[in-house]
Amino acid sequence: MTTTFVTARLTARPERIEDAKREMLGLVEDVRKEPGCIRYDLHQDPKTPTNFLLYETWESAEILDTHSKAPALTEFRKRTGDLFAGDLDIAIWHSLEP
Repeated sequence: MTTTFVTARLTARPERIEDAKREMLGLVEDVRKEPGCIRYDLHQDPKTPTNFLLYETWESAEILDTHSKAPALTEFRKRTGDLFAGDLDIAIWHSLEP
């Protein structure tokens, strides 16, 4: 198995920054309990506070796939559709180091 890394960028609507932050912090708490989650960290851009970045580390691509269908993530998407502007920008990475 290859450790899989993910970066996910989200842009909150300016008037909903605090709501988006609260929802994402709740998601972080839930996701960190999922099997195979090594790291799930939320960051906010200090210069552009509407911009958020999730940095994730998963034990494998298969576990990441399971996460993408997890109830916590599904419910998050349903609850927060109006909090964000634009599309979610997700990139999946594999380490070149052993």
